[in-house]
Amino acid sequence: MNRLKLMRFYLVGPMDNDREGGRQWREMISDWLLERSAIPLNPYEKPLRNAETAAEDDNNFFARQKAKAEGDWRTVRELMKPVVHTDLRMVDHCDALIVHLDLDKKPCGTWDEIVTAANQNKPVLIHAVQGIKELPDWLFGRLHYDFFFNDWYEMKGYLDYINTEPDETLHVNEPSSLKWKFFDYEPLVKEALSNV
Repeated sequence: MNRLKLMRFYLVGPMDNDREGGRQWREMISDWLLERSAIPLNPYEKPLRNAETAAEDDNNFFARQKAKAEGDWRTVRELMKPVVHTDLRMVDHCDALIVHLDLDKKPCGTWDEIVTAANQNKPVLIHAVQGIKELPDWLFGRLHYDFFFNDWYEMKGYLDYINTEPDETLHVNEPSSLKWKFFDYEPLVKEALSNV
């Protein structure tokens, strides 16, 4: 069984205050997801036909930093508005979120993306860098604690369980698994591609 096949996971976490670290964990988890035929949606590599309009690359980042230093708020807004719009659309298009939550990196968009996905009843898996005990209490009221993990090993183990557990025991053993909706995209993708 491979429930994760063709599922889309949006990779959420600080970028402005963790440029290189933000890339590294996303590359690691992307490789892991691809091994399971899942689709990682990485904001550093947006799957857009016009990705340059919402790029979160170093050029955009440094242009924003320069504009902020000069008090040019209009430019900051003009550069960020398409990024925010696109990233929230990526939340809309995903089946679940994988969040690398490092509270020391002053996340901002991360919170917006978490709340947006929670409002859509999507699974939001949190890798808590400082540990589950340090997560804000508010998150416990918004998300099920079964989706909180102290390390990547725990999260991957949970996802492998979700991926392979027999249907008859999956929802019995994991009440939080009711958040998961496993769409069978494969026949639809094959049909769509046959018309190309």
